[in-house]
Amino acid sequence: MTRNQEEMAKYAASMLASGDRNPFDAPDGWGDSETPPPPAHDWAERAARGIISELDDRGAAMNEAFHPEKIDQETRKEIVDVMAAIMREAHRQKDDEAK
Repeated sequence: MTRNQEEMAKYAASMLASGDRNPFDAPDGWGDSETPPPPAHDWAERAARGIISELDDRGAAMNEAFHPEKIDQETRKEIVDVMAAIMREAHRQKDDEAK
């Protein structure tokens, strides 16, 4: 692994952790409670949350687009579900090509 790959892997890990701490698709009002963050259902949903966390960290334009208070809970859940489904399908197609 090159230095750049190591740095990117560390950054990716930090974005996954950020998505774990502040899941984009968490129920409204969740952050105001002492309840732990809702866990991801699988690796793809966790990855989707990490990606959204990274996009939210990109600045004003992306923050506006991916700010949980600006998007209703149902739409946030749908965004994570669709991203996770895309990742699962890409993984499935990769596995099919390897056969």
